[in-house]
Amino acid sequence: MGIKKELPDNSKLRQHAEKALDLEEDTEAFLKMSPENMATLVHELQVHQIELEMQNTELRRLCYEIETARDAYSHLYDFAPVGYVTVSEKGLINKANLTFATMLGQYRGDLIGKPFTIFILKDDQDVFYLHRQRLLKTETIQTCELRLLNKDGHGFYARLESMLMPNNAAESRQIRVVASDISEYKNPYEQLENTNKALDVLLKKREQDKKEIEKNIFSNYELMIEPFLNKLKNSVSTKHQQHLVEIVEINLKEIIKPFTRKLSSPLTRLTQSEIHIATLIKQGFTNKEIAQTLNCSKRTIDTHRENIRKKLELTNKKTNLKTFLLNL
Repeated sequence: MGIKKELPDNSKLRQHAEKALDLEEDTEAFLKMSPENMATLVHELQVHQIELEMQNTELRRLCYEIETARDAYSHLYDFAPVGYVTVSEKGLINKANLTFATMLGQYRGDLIGKPFTIFILKDDQDVFYLHRQRLLKTETIQTCELRLLNKDGHGFYARLESMLMPNNAAESRQIRVVASDISEYKNPYEQLENTNKALDVLLKKREQDKKEIEKNIFSNYELMIEPFLNKLKNSVSTKHQQHLVEIVEINLKEIIKPFTRKLSSPLTRLTQSEIHIATLIKQGFTNKEIAQTLNCSKRTIDTHRENIRKKLELTNKKTNLKTFLLNL
């Protein structure tokens, strides 16, 4: 299934951001802007708001396509009606689907690297040994019936159908096993519980992906929009301009409102001034350039930078502040 990876062209959005940033280099000139120019700037912010909404819609579309592709793979492999297991020639589990993990009541990650035989009832170990020997000798599909062990130590009957997958090197041959529960589903409630566990794993993964997207959107607003919006609020000279800025701020907050509920970020420890400076550091500005942009001394910026490192728990660490901020 093909998934489009191209995001909308952001060149115009970047040009607007650079123009807005240029205004910060001369605060006095900014304060003396005519109402017409101020209205133009507010218009650009409103356009930027619409672009953010469009980007948000595109991100949601891409997320839907990714989830659709993942669901297709999950239903083909993980949620097959039988368990799939790949075992090395030495008898170690290399790969297993969720159906097989559910059969055993185990997490799939806990199966990888374990000997397949530890999940076979002791009395049936010889059955699997002979089954495996026939497979390695004849290199033809072999079947057997034995009892597998679940997490609680209870055995259930299963049918194994094994195929040898030869590679270029004989020592790296693998065995692919199809495991079917043939215990006639004596306890349907247990089967339902195992299915729910498998679905819970998938839902947790989706929730993690959703939280990551929400965190990125919220962080971008915190770092790239809010500091300059506050600067604009403090710079307007008329009530009409103030009203327009407030409308932009309210609309932007409405856009990110769904993403702000359960998010926590190290940046919440910073003041507005420190967040502003952190934004410029993230964009590659030096302390001298930041001081010129904010019309303050380099020593003041140095002090802020030390406070930022302290609040982000980077004091006495070799971690680069810009790199750290880019990874948030």
